[in-house]
Amino acid sequence: MLLSTLKKFCDQFSSDSSGNIAELLGRLKSGEAKLVVPSYEHADFAPLLQELRGVLPSISRIVQEPLTVLRGELTLRRAETATVLSPTGIRETLHDMRLWKVKGGALRPEYVYAPENTEESDLYENRLVKALIDRCLRVLSLCVGASRENVRILRDMHLQGGRLNKVDFIRLLGNRMDSAAAPSGGEYREAISLRKIFLRLRDTRFYKTMNGYASFTDSEPRGTSIFAANRSYRNCFALWHFLNRFESNLTGLSGEQRRSAYTAYVAFALAASYEKLGYTLERNVYYRDLFREFSFAGLVFRNDTFRIVLDAVPGRIDLIVQCPQEKVQQRMRIGVYPNTSDEPSAGDFLSVGLFDIGYGDRFVCARPENADSPENLLAVAKLTAFTFGGDASLYDSLCPVCGSTLVTTEPYCHRCEDCNSRYRAIGKDKIWINSFESESAYEQM
Repeated sequence: MLLSTLKKFCDQFSSDSSGNIAELLGRLKSGEAKLVVPSYEHADFAPLLQELRGVLPSISRIVQEPLTVLRGELTLRRAETATVLSPTGIRETLHDMRLWKVKGGALRPEYVYAPENTEESDLYENRLVKALIDRCLRVLSLCVGASRENVRILRDMHLQGGRLNKVDFIRLLGNRMDSAAAPSGGEYREAISLRKIFLRLRDTRFYKTMNGYASFTDSEPRGTSIFAANRSYRNCFALWHFLNRFESNLTGLSGEQRRSAYTAYVAFALAASYEKLGYTLERNVYYRDLFREFSFAGLVFRNDTFRIVLDAVPGRIDLIVQCPQEKVQQRMRIGVYPNTSDEPSAGDFLSVGLFDIGYGDRFVCARPENADSPENLLAVAKLTAFTFGGDASLYDSLCPVCGSTLVTTEPYCHRCEDCNSRYRAIGKDKIWINSFESESAYEQM
């Protein structure tokens, strides 16, 4: 099963109490420990599907008629059309002398601040329901994949395959086409049916409205009077806690333990990737307990061009990429998201998820049991310090990513107006490309 492999990955290092990263990298390099951990367990998703089916009517009722709150605000209206004035509106009208005109020898307001009530659905409880829809889709994707694990699907053979064109996709798959199919069971069909319903909920006015408000970030939601008094909202509140328990029972790890362990997995895979790319370990550090607030600070890798400094705490890995030759550096954050309740931050340089957390340039899926994951995280390491060989003088007015001539000079770098790449020369024959967008992203602009 998907999540149990995370604990198995960390258990490889449970006998090592020193927390020495250099020794850990040596074990990975020698094959004594592995980044890919096969999964053999089978989980029972029937209770999960039954719970989702039972709460679905409550979610549908909320989506159709959500609770709202009246918020009063003042708007300018012509004085003759205003039917109601509030004390606050009168004070604002008296203080704003631009509204007053002399008419018939008397000073009168041409416009007044009149009260206007608007209904808003930006409630804590509604944000939970919106996040619950997203979370249910992630859980159902997990269920779909697990219930047909013996039925190989072409797109499942590469975690990022759904975002590639056909030629790139087939090229990356190589010779992994042989498959043996087994019949799908009732869990698969039930999960597919529920997933279609939840996908339709994403097209509702409620979801699109809530998508414009702040994300719900509480892994353990607090009880409120609405959750206590309203049955539909109470059922959603209960489902959220059920999903927390389900994930913990499935893995043997609590949500915070998963965050710590998954951060360790991503951090170790990145460190191994830098070694594979030819970087040498310049400064070794020691990490804390993998399952309880895993962290380290100041791990340094170096090659002839860059110096990479890594810090890790549960939920994120911070990097400083330094170029001593040019005396410049770039800070970036890699967000780490191991739970179905996680919402990726828009401020991440890249967001790495145990689940398929989103579509676009900055989302990466990595799982300990999937053979693609080390390659995906190797690509992440490459992107943090990506260089391009060529005559540097040519690229002052020519983008090295897309070939556009719409290049502007900014402090410390050049920027392409077409693909939004940022880059700078390193010496005479190397270009450091800090960031860029995929072709599909800037074609739609």
